[in-house]
Amino acid sequence: MGDRKELPEYYYENNWLEDKIAQIQEATRILRGVSFVFITDIHVPSNSMNSKYLIREVLKRTTLEDVFFGGDAVHAFGTEEECLEQAEAVIRYANDITHRFFTVHGNHDFTIRTSPKEATGFTAQWETVYDFVMRQRENDVKGVPGKCFYYLDNPVQKVRFIVLDAYECVAERDVAWGVYDSISQEQYDWLANEALNVQGYTIIVFAHPSCDREVDSYSEKMVPVANMLRALNSRSLYSCQQDGILVEADFREATSVVAAYICGHNHGDYDHTERGLLTISTTCDASYNDDPKCMRIRGNVTEQAFDVFTIDTREKRISTVRVGAGANRSWRYG
Repeated sequence: MGDRKELPEYYYENNWLEDKIAQIQEATRILRGVSFVFITDIHVPSNSMNSKYLIREVLKRTTLEDVFFGGDAVHAFGTEEECLEQAEAVIRYANDITHRFFTVHGNHDFTIRTSPKEATGFTAQWETVYDFVMRQRENDVKGVPGKCFYYLDNPVQKVRFIVLDAYECVAERDVAWGVYDSISQEQYDWLANEALNVQGYTIIVFAHPSCDREVDSYSEKMVPVANMLRALNSRSLYSCQQDGILVEADFREATSVVAAYICGHNHGDYDHTERGLLTISTTCDASYNDDPKCMRIRGNVTEQAFDVFTIDTREKRISTVRVGAGANRSWRYG
């Protein structure tokens, strides 16, 4: 049983937590592949923050180790002080869970607008962003100094996790919502020539926005990324120019496969496969009711929402156990 001093009693009613743990234990019992927690769009303070204790219970009672956070730590509206306090709250949140907590740069990390009626605001500068996203994990991953994109490997299972940064453009500090869709030439080159340049691996890609037009909150900047991943899966060449950037990749001799592109941002559960690339989005952990499939009520088990993903590389199957609002899901890939 979990620590009742931390989690509210309603998580134990009708064996709810015990049943979730049992589902996770069963789903993650595979011979080939990996399992991990994926949580996104925490948006402090619009969050009961009980997901921290739930994830800790999952890690304590299963063989899971890795947690991936899909971005958006802070609220959309408030002061500079509140923005930075909320960012610090998520740092404490992550540190209370595990040292294996890997972060994606979101469009609200970290920028805030004073109010819905005022256009003024604050945008943290790049040193603060890098400190939050990368500093504590930079020795555990392979990236580029000063950047927020990276990868990490499970060499036993031959699985590579790639984390992309869709928001390399940060405005001056007095700009509201001043984190903009942008991917540099350096990141495209790194993705084509280093991150995807591995043989015989199953690859999972994380980013904050969707790369698929059929999945809500799609970003046009992610089109070359999506097409590059599709080119890898189809063993083909890819070349394009966008915003003065040349994107080139040659995967004709590749032996790896991209199993899925996983994102948040849209606060909803969506999925779509286009030309061999599966895109999966997961609803937010914040107590928002943007997705009718995942309605939230504070003070019961629907107040949080995150997934335990299992990638079965032998069966080429992806499954999730939803903890909180929403349902379990599954897909085939390859």
